[in-house]
Amino acid sequence: MLTVLSGALLSYFGTTSDYFIVLLAIFGKHQKSRCHRRIFFGELIGNGILIVMSLLLAYLLKFIPESWILGLLGLFPITVGLKTFFSKEDETAKAKASDAHLIRDVVLMTLTTCSADNLAIYIPFFASVDFSYLPVILIVFLLILSAVSFTALKITKFPLIRGFLNSYADLFQLIVYVLLGASIMWESGTIQHFLLML
Repeated sequence: MLTVLSGALLSYFGTTSDYFIVLLAIFGKHQKSRCHRRIFFGELIGNGILIVMSLLLAYLLKFIPESWILGLLGLFPITVGLKTFFSKEDETAKAKASDAHLIRDVVLMTLTTCSADNLAIYIPFFASVDFSYLPVILIVFLLILSAVSFTALKITKFPLIRGFLNSYADLFQLIVYVLLGASIMWESGTIQHFLLML
């Protein structure tokens, strides 16, 4: 049981560093309290989908696509960052449109920014764990997700950080998303794959 708990802690903590930066960008952009529940709900759905995908891939699929193909998911955060930054809508209209689709956007961002890393860690972890421990593992994941989300939200409340995010939220989000997308594509070998084709 202790081995399973430590494995769950390590596997989830190992995938949260990139996600924490994404959460800072999301909470920094959506500072209204009504948005926070939507963000957390989107995180739960996105992480739940990743866990279910990992379980299915660990036990049902024999063929996993080459990692460079998964790296193409890195194009999504880059596209979202560019679209948000270069959008010509006024700030009020942009905020309303953004808030309306916040759950969907957080789910998609979670899936695209975390899928390659999370699947690479979760699949071997779930393949080696007795399914009777699954409820405990899911509780550990939920507790860590809550702690990471709460910490990111609280950090965006500091006056200095809040002032920075109020002034530069779109630019910060663009930089984070482009770097994250490029990182996903690099770590998955997507960029190297296309460079070798030249």
